[in-house]
Amino acid sequence: MAGSAGWHVLRALAVTVGLALAAGGVSAVSGEATTAPLRDVALQIERKGVGDPSFFERAERRSGTVLDAPGCSRDLVRSAATLRVARLETAAVQAQDATEAIAAADRTLRAALACRPIDGNLWLRLAVVAVARDGFTPAAEDLLRRSIRLAPAEDWIMAARVRFLGALVESGILEAEALFASEAETYMRRARVYEIVALYAAAGPAARAAQEAMWAALGEDRMSRIQRQAEIDGVYRTP
Repeated sequence: MAGSAGWHVLRALAVTVGLALAAGGVSAVSGEATTAPLRDVALQIERKGVGDPSFFERAERRSGTVLDAPGCSRDLVRSAATLRVARLETAAVQAQDATEAIAAADRTLRAALACRPIDGNLWLRLAVVAVARDGFTPAAEDLLRRSIRLAPAEDWIMAARVRFLGALVESGILEAEALFASEAETYMRRARVYEIVALYAAAGPAARAAQEAMWAALGEDRMSRIQRQAEIDGVYRTP
């Protein structure tokens, strides 16, 4: 990784990819002949994960050139982005050299955005790739802000942004704190109690402390319900 964020930040890819698949995955994509091979690969990633890095070599051979030029089909774009970002995630988790995986994900996402420039999820994924390559630079922040502008109220994308920004804060990247606070507060005012607790459970100590401070701003009743659910889930103890 070229930037200063480190491998522990790059591993936040797992958070972002996982949420994107959960709500915007490929389970319902079409079965057309041009889509099916790539769709099948993406479904395997979505349902089972990937443990063997050689999986991606086989998958890319099977998928052919469509990964670098997925066109404008929503199905192909989602499937191609899933495969390429999951490849980068795997490289991060296994502490491999991610240079090639970063370049491949960047190619796929930029080609997809050429056809789908208002897709806030794609801009978020491109921001994650930018952070993986260079750290949290002004350019990476601009990509995140584009995602916010284009998908300001889609809860599953908001949750992914908050969790990724929280991982950056956890790693000590002070420049991400203001954006994290703004997005987290907005999300908490919209989200259900169990979603807020899930966000808290997935966070590290620094991001958890920041979220606890935000709970009070939601009102005493809502804060009490959040605390109670977090205690039930075993991730929080009321002071």
